[in-house]
Amino acid sequence: MDPLARALDIALTRAVELASELDDRSWQLPSPLPGWTVGDVVAHLAHLEGLTNGFDQPEPPPSEPEHPDPLHRFTESGVAARRALDRHQVVAELRAATEATRGRLGTVVGEEWDRPTTTLVGPGTLRLSTQMRVGDVYVHLLDLAHALGLDPEKVRHPEPEAVIVGRAVELVGWAMVKRAHLDEGTRLHLELKGPGGVTGDWAVVDGRGTRVGPGEEPDGTIVGSGLAFVLTAGGRAWPPALCELSVAGAPAERLMGRFALFG
Repeated sequence: MDPLARALDIALTRAVELASELDDRSWQLPSPLPGWTVGDVVAHLAHLEGLTNGFDQPEPPPSEPEHPDPLHRFTESGVAARRALDRHQVVAELRAATEATRGRLGTVVGEEWDRPTTTLVGPGTLRLSTQMRVGDVYVHLLDLAHALGLDPEKVRHPEPEAVIVGRAVELVGWAMVKRAHLDEGTRLHLELKGPGGVTGDWAVVDGRGTRVGPGEEPDGTIVGSGLAFVLTAGGRAWPPALCELSVAGAPAERLMGRFALFG
């Protein structure tokens, strides 16, 4: 199995294992996501993984006042459609979708990852779509661990973690310009440890954020674990022990405050 497919399989398998251990009480616990219970987070994972594999979708109940963000409306409708199901049905859907993903991606290699497909945010490649799924599943695993009071090490794994950190690093230059609107010549230094971590400088050159070699003193620094970088860039503050990141300098603070990695 290709490393990218294996990373998603690991994250999904851990999600199924954790969801299978839940009882009725823990299913109803509040999650860190406003308005969502632990069961809703599992339902969200089942919704998106089943949809990716072409599963039939349950009908959502009559809609409440619509959220202005289309992606939020879409994900909320998938969760709402599963609130009438019991937890065994939702977990069974997630398990079946995981098996389907394993079969669908298990033999993908090389240039096959670059074939066009549709992602949640528009046209893309199978590689991008799979990277996004790894990110969604892995971060929600941490959400579930936090809601259940579990040690996050129970769900962490270096392979999916390296994928989501690597994807965030790929987007640093883009976010410097498109999200943070940093000025021409602004230079940031990153030191990210752990799976997917890197050390290097990024600068805005000719209106584009790009990785550059050593040179001038940076205008800001970001130091910590790769996972802390991902969670902070995504606006997460949980689990707190995993979100410790040193951000120094106004441009670095602006980048992390506006990165909006999760939308």
